[in-house]
Amino acid sequence: MQTAHTLGIDGKTETKNQLSKPFTVHTAFADARGDSRYQRIYGFVTTSTGHDLSELLVSKGLARAFGVARQRPEGTTGEEWREHLKDLEIIAAKKDLGAWSKTDWNELPAERSAARLEEAEIAAVKGTGTKSPPSTPIDLNTASRDELLSLPGIGEVMALRLIEARPFSSTDGLLEVPGIGNATFERLAPFVSVAKPTKPR
Repeated sequence: MQTAHTLGIDGKTETKNQLSKPFTVHTAFADARGDSRYQRIYGFVTTSTGHDLSELLVSKGLARAFGVARQRPEGTTGEEWREHLKDLEIIAAKKDLGAWSKTDWNELPAERSAARLEEAEIAAVKGTGTKSPPSTPIDLNTASRDELLSLPGIGEVMALRLIEARPFSSTDGLLEVPGIGNATFERLAPFVSVAKPTKPR
């Protein structure tokens, strides 16, 4: 816990340092991953040196290459950017930078196994181990990650893909999401809806 706290402080300090000089923020009319009760707008932060903030933090081992990816302002696709960050993450791990300097690679498999077991136990306590579909259709454009995970056949990766594919103009848009075919669409159809998408204020 202390290590995580220290690394969090390191990440905060690095961010403050990078943003101590003029920087640029580009926002996307898209919902970022989070609780559906609160609107979170996806943004790109470019430092005074012309680097992306997430790129710098990942390359220093102070952030992970994980989460929702969007097309960047200069045209780089979300998938291309995701892979770029993964490459930087591998390099940071190889150099033992940031969080990676605290990683015991020999113990990693056992720790990951224990983490998966803990997550399964938490899910069982919450009653989500065997997912029950939502009682009322959820809006694909506003549903949180956890709400999307309640849908039959939707796991972590697919939930992120659904968020990245927003906004949907109709539920038929699910068929354009990689990994969702006719069978999956038919299974999801009774549990999803699409309200008219609106741009954030």
